[in-house]
Amino acid sequence: MKRVQNILLFATLLFSLTGQAFARDMVVLVASDKSSLNMLGALELRKIYLGFKVKNPRGKAIKALVNASDEKLEHIFFQYVVAMSEKSFRRRMLSLMVRKGIPRPQQFKYLHGLHQSLIANPDSVSFMWIEDAQKLEGLKTIRLLWKED
Repeated sequence: MKRVQNILLFATLLFSLTGQAFARDMVVLVASDKSSLNMLGALELRKIYLGFKVKNPRGKAIKALVNASDEKLEHIFFQYVVAMSEKSFRRRMLSLMVRKGIPRPQQFKYLHGLHQSLIANPDSVSFMWIEDAQKLEGLKTIRLLWKED
């Protein structure tokens, strides 16, 4: 956990030194700053987005929100978060909805709506460019999900 915090601190510092171009090269997992989540492993995160119940430290189910505001961001989500193609992911979500009544994760085309939903529900998580996470009030970064090499 300390290592992840150091990486995020280093990334934030590097961002401030290198400017805007670098900021679009990192994707982070975010939640409301009122959330009890401090860390979430890759497997737990994948489970949340694939419809499995994962609970936060207070015992409440974590809700996945999909940031669909950027095509590159969506591509990163499918490849690095759920590790499947968009077609396979959508098929799985439809199957869960039909067979078990599990709703699809809510999608947001606009960052403003995603931000408002994260603030309103501290038991939810989403992903976004680090630049956007730093600009939006009331959010905390939980972990680095992807970084351009």
